[in-house]
Amino acid sequence: MAELLLEGKDELDGTDERTSPVSLGRSPARAGLVMLLALPCRTASGAEAVVIKRGEPQLFVDDKLIAESHALHRTLRQPRKDGGGLTPVLAIPQSFGRQTALQAIEIVYDPRLRLWVMSCQARLKNLADTEESWRSVAIVRFTSPDGLNWRSDARDGLERVWPRTREDLYDPVSKAYSPQMDLATVCFVATDLVWPYRAWIWFTGG
Repeated sequence: MAELLLEGKDELDGTDERTSPVSLGRSPARAGLVMLLALPCRTASGAEAVVIKRGEPQLFVDDKLIAESHALHRTLRQPRKDGGGLTPVLAIPQSFGRQTALQAIEIVYDPRLRLWVMSCQARLKNLADTEESWRSVAIVRFTSPDGLNWRSDARDGLERVWPRTREDLYDPVSKAYSPQMDLATVCFVATDLVWPYRAWIWFTGG
């Protein structure tokens, strides 16, 4: 087995405890998890497998294969999220009632906004049995500069993307209105300068 020689030194930096799993990477879509496992197994060559103790952080899975390092600086940071677990990442404002739900659809990076954009499906039970029942399920949008802290740009705290009017639910083939949307998926097409956001939407029959 070849040994790796790296210039530099290893260093851990951060205020959080050195625990695993550790999330790495700038993008939420690309963030990885380093899992620390100690399994009773042997390598293909028959040598004893390297045992990594639980709670011992690893920047890379091949750390144990590096024989020497000189003047190498590697930093491991664990960001604090959700107010220590007391604050939800996303929440529908209480003004929409208590029977609400959010389902994440997709997270994309918009290079023009320089923001991460999360599309979600919001369900508002308080509108389900009213004349505005078509508004009870909608695609809403949140944005974030870092992929950790999310905000809504709407005054009421819920930026509605679709449907914006009841006419959005009209089906010209059946000449009928769908009660509401059911499921959706969203993607981002960077080459389309006019309509970069694309969505596939399934209507609820009725």
